[in-house]
Amino acid sequence: MRKSLSQVHPWFLDKAIFNKPNHSLSLKAEKLLIDYEVFALRRYKDKTQKPYFMDKELVNVQVPTFLIQGNKDLLFPFKKSISNARRLIKKLQDVKILDQVGHGIETHTDAMKYIGLKIRTYSNLHDSIRH
Repeated sequence: MRKSLSQVHPWFLDKAIFNKPNHSLSLKAEKLLIDYEVFALRRYKDKTQKPYFMDKELVNVQVPTFLIQGNKDLLFPFKKSISNARRLIKKLQDVKILDQVGHGIETHTDAMKYIGLKIRTYSNLHDSIRH
């Protein structure tokens, strides 16, 4: 029987992704996430050139963009990400840094609330312009 990602590297989810105890999921949700990650990683074939910096791609972003990042993200240091975004994304609308949040920000309650607020605000603004 193969070990799960959490058995092989328990610190990775706890520290790099969730920054526990500040951010966690229910046991059922965490198991689903681990199963998905193991599934995806076993099938992933990395064809990217290393090192890979997205400067050319970021300069070409033409839509309003909101950067949300955790200050405990070990994979993408937040200060460098902010600097790159401000320098390269012409339509950067807002930068939100969440305290004590790691790389797994997409599952963090505060991040989801922020995204929901921005979507509602943006939708309401555009609805009022159309009418």
